[in-house]
Amino acid sequence: MEVLEAVKTEVDKIEEKAVAVVEEVKAEVKKVEERVRVDINDTEKLLVTRTENDFLKAQVEIQQLNARIVHLQDVAKKCGEKFTADTTALAKKYEVDLKNFYFNNIEQAFMKNHEQAK
Repeated sequence: MEVLEAVKTEVDKIEEKAVAVVEEVKAEVKKVEERVRVDINDTEKLLVTRTENDFLKAQVEIQQLNARIVHLQDVAKKCGEKFTADTTALAKKYEVDLKNFYFNNIEQAFMKNHEQAK
């Protein structure tokens, strides 16, 4: 019986130690669980959502402006081509040699090249 009592006492000691270890592990797990997700309050959520919406609106506006820029570049290119075609046609009409003259848009006239004038 003494052996049985001694074994029982040892088992109780081990069980106490095991329970203590289990409690420590549970405490550590709880700490880890708490840091896995940290919620913010409703006011902060609203601020973050507003900022995200402002960001998305800005991105959409940038895309729209980029599309507008591409369109305006196309318009400018076509206008430049038309201007060249129109002034070339006028040069032919007035028998102006574009090697020696250029069209001055401010004066609305063909002017002799500076190099040719000398």
